[in-house]
Amino acid sequence: MIFQIYFFAIYLRENTGVIVNIYGKNSDLIVDRQAEIQYMIHLAQFHISPSIVLTFNNGFIYEYLPGSPVSNGDEEKASHLNHIPWLKITGDINKIEKIIDDKSSQWSNLSNVLFDIINHFIEYAGSNNEEPDYDNTYPQCDKQKQWLEIYLSNALFLNDKFEKQMTIDELCDSGDCLRAPIHLYWSLL
Repeated sequence: MIFQIYFFAIYLRENTGVIVNIYGKNSDLIVDRQAEIQYMIHLAQFHISPSIVLTFNNGFIYEYLPGSPVSNGDEEKASHLNHIPWLKITGDINKIEKIIDDKSSQWSNLSNVLFDIINHFIEYAGSNNEEPDYDNTYPQCDKQKQWLEIYLSNALFLNDKFEKQMTIDELCDSGDCLRAPIHLYWSLL
């Protein structure tokens, strides 16, 4: 398994908790884990990343931050980016790109929720063997449905603004269609 994320909340007040991220065997071949932690520590200073609570040999614990999906109006909030002297910092950007180009950062961009869920299921097969064991470890449809029911019943992003437009069966069917593109995506990185 590349990684597992276990979520549990310690409710001191609403929307608080921690997330335990446990790396799977060989996941460091795909993601630079030390850099990931350093990025999070640095970004947390600016309140744009959760704070790391604890690190250990094969993972870390970080604070849970409630969030919301990006919406079309969010670009207005980011209008301050228009004032950045982009031409003056191009050289710096090129240096940074060369430094980080060799490693993947799994949290670096917006992703489709169903893509993330199916990717999570694919990771059950693991990367600890030369040949991942999809036959025995990829969750069967009934397990996927059970997982989706629990996930969607707790998904804070599915608030009053969003309707559940697909049934669990439709989500599973759509998810099966994403398996090949997800494999292609990771093979191209």
